[in-house]
Amino acid sequence: MTFDPLAAAESAADNTLNLLLHPARLARIVEQNAFDSKQLSLKEYLRKIANYVATNKFQGGYEKQVALLIEKQYIFNLLELAAQKNQMQQVRAVVHQHLSGLQKSFERASNQEDVNRSAHYAY
Repeated sequence: MTFDPLAAAESAADNTLNLLLHPARLARIVEQNAFDSKQLSLKEYLRKIANYVATNKFQGGYEKQVALLIEKQYIFNLLELAAQKNQMQQVRAVVHQHLSGLQKSFERASNQEDVNRSAHYAY
């Protein structure tokens, strides 16, 4: 058996995103913003995470594959949140809206010359 560094990176990304996107955390963000508009909104919170995930632009190799893997894990975690029926309604609504925006940006990005990145966004 050999060590799979991409599987380790995927597991680390999933664990981190599970904490960042924990349903109770997201509900608290919505509630705190409702009481004080100066607090970060859920839309802003998700945008900050998406911007960080999307700014990992590496030329190639292992780091590029890890960056693409992290983007996929982010989307998978958002899809899980959107499907949770017991999730706060406003959290699900904002997550759905965020996913729609990401879909549009991925559709634009899928026309890139880089075959691997294009396939990643088309997936």
